[in-house]
Amino acid sequence: MHHYILDRISKLWAWLISDSANRAATVILVFVTCWYVILTRRMAKAIDHQIRAQIQPVVLLQFHWKENGYAPTGYFEIKNLGTQPLLILDVKLTMNLWCGIMESKRFTDSYILWDEQLIPPGESLRPKFDFRRQLEQDKLSWEAGRLSYSLEVVASDLSKQVVLRHCNIPVLSIVNVRKGMPLSVRWRYFLKPFRQRYHGLRYRFARLKALSGTGKSANKPENPSHFDLAIGTIGTCSDRATEPGHPPENEPAIDTRRESSGSELPPSVKEAIDVQQRNEQYPS
Repeated sequence: MHHYILDRISKLWAWLISDSANRAATVILVFVTCWYVILTRRMAKAIDHQIRAQIQPVVLLQFHWKENGYAPTGYFEIKNLGTQPLLILDVKLTMNLWCGIMESKRFTDSYILWDEQLIPPGESLRPKFDFRRQLEQDKLSWEAGRLSYSLEVVASDLSKQVVLRHCNIPVLSIVNVRKGMPLSVRWRYFLKPFRQRYHGLRYRFARLKALSGTGKSANKPENPSHFDLAIGTIGTCSDRATEPGHPPENEPAIDTRRESSGSELPPSVKEAIDVQQRNEQYPS
């Protein structure tokens, strides 16, 4: 067996040096290039890991309840422990109410208001939560020993190159970090610009419709009632009386508008017009 291997190696070497050592040089160059590529890849991975370690978000998740033990009301804290600002991409809080050994009722809140919220180094964010309304709607009672919480926060650096998912389950004392963005969050951010464009177009069409409706109502006034006609006439008379250099009104406009109305005014309106005329002609 050893003689066979040595024979094959000797034949290969003889074949390599048979053409003025060009083949041997080519093979050696190929091996050196492959080794150089491997070293370069290792260096690139080491540099990438160092950069990620410098810019990756370091998040501390803590719960704070207003009462002793677990309660449906309180707040949680998202604190930036790193040296670089971090960007909040998604915050989801889940409360489980255990109704039996293997049966539970789950309530989930997504804090979309804090999407792409920037937290500087050393600062924290303290969103509040209150599940009492959901419990009252489902007519459920609660105890501290029957409640458990789960908080999931997706954070990244400012360039969104390093995305980490932080999870805190205090009842099990579990705090873990996973790399990558969840598919649901990725899909929501993919649809976000289309949703914004849709609402923008909808707002524009509603505004154009409102403006067109206003223009139609302005171009086609409704037939004035007797009371509106009388009030408009009184206003016209008082405005004309205050104009400088205008001749005293013996109310030709009143008579004209009264005649153009096409119907007789009610007695109460006539009396109001006569009182206004006497006050204007003989001021006290």
